[in-house]
Amino acid sequence: MPEINLDCKAPSRHEVENWLDRIDDITAAVQEILNEDPMEAERKREEREARRREAEARERRDKVKMRYDPRYYSRFENDEFIDTLLKEADGPTCKGKGKNCNKDEALFSRAERVSLDEALRMKEEAAKAVRASDWETAFKLYSNAIGLNVVDASLQVTLHNNRALVQLKLKRYLDAVEDASYVLREEPTNVKALLRRATALRHLRRPLDALRDAEAALQKDVSNQEAADLAQWLRRIKSEHERCAAFQHHYSGDAEQLSKATCDLIAAVKELPNVSEASSEESRENVAEKQGRKRKCMMRVLKAVCRCLKVVQCFHLGAAVLFALRDGMGSLTELILGLLSGSAEERFGVVCAAGAKDMSPEGMVLFASLRLLSLVLVGSEACADELEPSSIHEMANNLTAVLLEAVEGMDKGTARGVNIETCLSLVSGLLQALEGLATRFPNEVHTPCGPVMEKISESVLRGGRPAPQPLYFLCGLLEALLKVEVVAKAMTPTLEKIGVRVVDAALTAGPTLLKEVGLSLAVRVSCTNHTCAKAMSTSSFTCALAQMLPPPKVCASAPLSARAEEGLFALVYNLFLQAESRRDYVKQWCDTMVETGNGKMHFALCAWYVLRDRAQSGGVSTERATVCSKMTGVLSKFSPFDDSLRDAILKDEGTLWSMLDSALSILGGDAVEIYEAEAKRDGLAVDSEGSEAKPSALWEVVEHTTTLLAGFYSKKLLSSVEGLWELERVRALLRVVQLGGDRHAVAVGNAALICSFVPPAGCEHYVALRGVDVLLESLRKVRASLFSLEHEGKNGTPQWCHARAAQKNVAIALSRCCTVESQRERLRELKGFETLHAVLEQQQAS
Repeated sequence: MPEINLDCKAPSRHEVENWLDRIDDITAAVQEILNEDPMEAERKREEREARRREAEARERRDKVKMRYDPRYYSRFENDEFIDTLLKEADGPTCKGKGKNCNKDEALFSRAERVSLDEALRMKEEAAKAVRASDWETAFKLYSNAIGLNVVDASLQVTLHNNRALVQLKLKRYLDAVEDASYVLREEPTNVKALLRRATALRHLRRPLDALRDAEAALQKDVSNQEAADLAQWLRRIKSEHERCAAFQHHYSGDAEQLSKATCDLIAAVKELPNVSEASSEESRENVAEKQGRKRKCMMRVLKAVCRCLKVVQCFHLGAAVLFALRDGMGSLTELILGLLSGSAEERFGVVCAAGAKDMSPEGMVLFASLRLLSLVLVGSEACADELEPSSIHEMANNLTAVLLEAVEGMDKGTARGVNIETCLSLVSGLLQALEGLATRFPNEVHTPCGPVMEKISESVLRGGRPAPQPLYFLCGLLEALLKVEVVAKAMTPTLEKIGVRVVDAALTAGPTLLKEVGLSLAVRVSCTNHTCAKAMSTSSFTCALAQMLPPPKVCASAPLSARAEEGLFALVYNLFLQAESRRDYVKQWCDTMVETGNGKMHFALCAWYVLRDRAQSGGVSTERATVCSKMTGVLSKFSPFDDSLRDAILKDEGTLWSMLDSALSILGGDAVEIYEAEAKRDGLAVDSEGSEAKPSALWEVVEHTTTLLAGFYSKKLLSSVEGLWELERVRALLRVVQLGGDRHAVAVGNAALICSFVPPAGCEHYVALRGVDVLLESLRKVRASLFSLEHEGKNGTPQWCHARAAQKNVAIALSRCCTVESQRERLRELKGFETLHAVLEQQQAS
């Protein structure tokens, strides 16, 4: 006898009546279809479709009229009309009709009306299933509604569009593309369909097609944040795929080797579950045989992982993307999760089972796999898209648990009979893997790792000189976590305890790579934690930083790497901005002496001589643009408080102009193309972030250089008669104004301020250089930008303040330029006096 569900609720009388009405309608519709003459039915259908098309066209015309014809605006002044609208909004909807309740029923046959009602009912039930995240039910309901083939074309479009969303949730990406494409054939600018097809194409590894859809959606709705984020992500993925294609083209042998190794890894990982563990009840021979098979299989896995690791280490991003495209991420994740299964203590015991001399095969496979995972994740954003959220959480939890066990083993290694070197290797591998995961999934890694980060750091830092490798990956892990504001805020107590200690340990260690990652972490910490920034502003920490400064060419010591040098000056710049007394902070640096070949000199002066030597030897190159920008930034901040530095810069004023010319020559020749051309000489493509970073750094050089010059000329520390009468210098200033537009307001304002100090003898150069044209165009751009910021409610923001200062300086420079009669006439021709007077009056009023 079937079991009765006592919890089942009986249908209400209203629901039963609705059901009977539906049965009657369906029965009548079927009878109509059976009894109707096919030729007559076709004629009536064509007439109904013609009437529907005419009604829809009339409705579209009426909408356009009501939107744009001012005569229709008066209807909103009628209280009765507004009351009617409110009653319609608050009143009950037409039962079972949805949006078609007001349509003339003569446009539909009985069968068509029944199909339409059923489709609308299923659509409502599917929407409820979507809200409950019951994706399978929603899919069936939408599919059944689509199968009714209703005559309402707009409803069919909506059903396909909604089903595309459900297909994405069910990870049926090809079907999602098909549904979204149906919608876009009917409505080519449907933003939701464009985004859904772009998301599906993203998961199908077709970034170019996905990017086209995302950009089309963004063009249609420029304020759509989802479209903007997706388009930005896809541009980065497109660049990664381009670099992967370049890697396969220029290094075809290595690419084939990686592809074969990835296939071998996938096959070996599939074979692992078939190698069963030996039980204690089996004979010694069977146990030995099974252990031998397992060891052989594990060695095949190790060999494949090492081959993949070798290629990825050499070619990084291009090889990492190829590894993901060959489906290596799934098998690698499965392998690591399998090795980390069981309790942390059991896994630690298995890894270190070989005792005091060697790591076990499982330990070697785990160590190599973790390193491969980290390199792939750090090197490629596309690879992170291959990981399932559940796998990320499980892996982060297991890695943290085993790391804690390994840390304890490192602390008590001799007592537990475990080789310390084995523990160090395992700790390094686990920290590296966590760093890779945190680079792409900081929130997921912080959940298990954040609460124990202090304990892990204390263990790594224990002893007078911590091991370089664990310390290196600890710095990388901390920096990756601190990139997310929410995580950085949650880690505040831990960071205040161990942040400065970790940085100090990395900076005092020997290897250059450790100094680089230590400085990078210090910059991140100084931006996120004021307490740590204050601790790094002490005189002892300042002395440690000063010793790292690259000496001028008179000193025989080897300079720092570009990354470490950039980190050093970026850190000093951040600490200066956060200092309680900036004058005292600069004085602290002035009291810190640095050994050079010509004796001792203080930090800022030494930095100026290093920058001067480089400017004289080769100008501002794209390779050192970021370093130069950080150095000039520190010098521009220090010079008002350091007399010796200011005197040295004033003595070599030509160096500043040389740096400005060098930066402008690159920016004027399209810096992005130049940077890409330099990179392609090595056979590799360039990602969009890297190509954008170089022009940004060059603009920082221009901004800080013009800040120094503007300060000197405004304080009359430099003679404008001697320094600004030259044609080339006036040309450089106008070039800054022209190239800066409205995006680099600080540089434009600085250059315009210097232009206002050009002496009468130099004002004649404005005629040859079309000074009025350049300055007026810039004034109009900055003014328009200022209006946009005020319209967006951004009054008082730094961006607004910079634009306002730039507007004032450009207006003054334009007035100065018009001291020449021909330039006044030119301004009158361009109808610029109205703009100039409006700006000057606004400045006087404020």
